[in-house]
Amino acid sequence: SDVFRVRVAGEFPLAEDDVFIPLPLVEKSIHTEYRPKITPDQIHIGCDVARFGDDKTVIGYRTDEKVTLWKKRQGQDTMKTADDIVLLGQQLVEKYHLSAKRDPGIPIKVDDGGVGGGVVDRLRQIKRNNPERFWWMEIFPVKFGQKIKHRFYDDSTTYMMSIVKSLLNPFDEEGNKKPIELILPDDDNLVAQLSGRKYNMTEQGKIRIESKKAVKQRGSPSPDEADCVLLLCLPVKLPKKRRNVTNG
Repeated sequence: SDVFRVRVAGEFPLAEDDVFIPLPLVEKSIHTEYRPKITPDQIHIGCDVARFGDDKTVIGYRTDEKVTLWKKRQGQDTMKTADDIVLLGQQLVEKYHLSAKRDPGIPIKVDDGGVGGGVVDRLRQIKRNNPERFWWMEIFPVKFGQKIKHRFYDDSTTYMMSIVKSLLNPFDEEGNKKPIELILPDDDNLVAQLSGRKYNMTEQGKIRIESKKAVKQRGSPSPDEADCVLLLCLPVKLPKKRRNVTNG
């Protein structure tokens, strides 16, 4: 693979023409300097939920452009996964001194396919039982591979990959140079998954990223870390500030 060629053998990548995100974009992102702010403008949490076998549950967060893969687990039940997400959120609220009076909530984007629905349900229950304490929880279930109405992209996974590619690209659509808007962690699994995902064109002329099942069928591991990053980069619209929850 290109990851082996570059990271182990020290050779140039082959630059396969059916790979959606080229390896050099991923590597450049990893080596981009991050200058953290005292309080980030954006904080996002994402969770790709394992279904079975060798798949991993991956929980990560994004502060502005910086992505951190916080926890990876195999064989973890949905209740524990939901509890981990709440713990991470509480740590971020405390670290950055977030306040319901001043700050927006934290989008929590969860893979809602398969057993992921149980994580979503549990998070909603936690917030419902104590809305004042968990004011920051804004839960967004996301389905991978879902057909969407888009001019260029066939499904939700492809759309999310296009967002990540755009954030990694040092040039805008007009070819003008721009800052890299996504700084990835130096994680071998993530690098291989993002730079190894292939695509094709549908009969309607739209781009379609290969499914997780197709990735595994050609001998590659499940792209769990990459899917967590896709969730972290998916833009969502937060509800209007709900100060009345705490102020009465």
